Amino acid sequence: MTAIWYKHPKFYEFGMKIIHGKEFYKRFERISRIIGKNKSVLDLGAGSFTLARFLDKSCSYEGWDLNKVFTKYYKKKGLNVKYKNCLDYKDYPIVDSITLIDILHHIGEKRGILIEKCLAHANNKLIICEPYKGKESRFYWFLVWLRQNLKLEKLIGDYDGINEQDYGYDIMKKNDLINFLRYYGDCKIVKKDMNIIAIYNKS
Repeated sequence: MTAIWYKHPKFYEFGMKIIHGKEFYKRFERISRIIGKNKSVLDLGAGSFTLARFLDKSCSYEGWDLNKVFTKYYKKKGLNVKYKNCLDYKDYPIVDSITLIDILHHIGEKRGILIEKCLAHANNKLIICEPYKGKESRFYWFLVWLRQNLKLEKLIGDYDGINEQDYGYDIMKKNDLINFLRYYGDCKIVKKDMNIIAIYNKS
């Protein structure tokens, strides 16, 4: 069983826009500008593969996710997507840039090794976009509290049917997240809305 947001990519994006508003798409615009032109990109835990729409047309894109409905939908649309686990490190292609967008809080203690493996496989950049707990996200946490108390978590919550349910709420406070990201190397930190974008430059 999965929550309604994970039954179709359009439902997912609708739910994300409720939480993030206009900032939902602006994040992908920023990340695409950071990646630049003529780059190969591996998008891990890609969700509805939204990043592909914002990349410069000169870039090549490969997206991985474990939602069969999402991957099947975008394969039919001709997008280079794969039904694969982001933790299948041995299968990573060597690319210019790797992106981890809204995924670290879904995988619990494995997030550290995921970052290390991505840094080893990205020739140019690793870009992480992750939400944090703070005053900017009070509305989100109110929605979490409401649906949990109304026992609607498996219907309209963060229950994706893939990861352990509690991992969906393993979201750090802002300073804890920044310190965690900096532990894995020098990175530029950009704070926007309720998200931190970390850019690790390797060249």
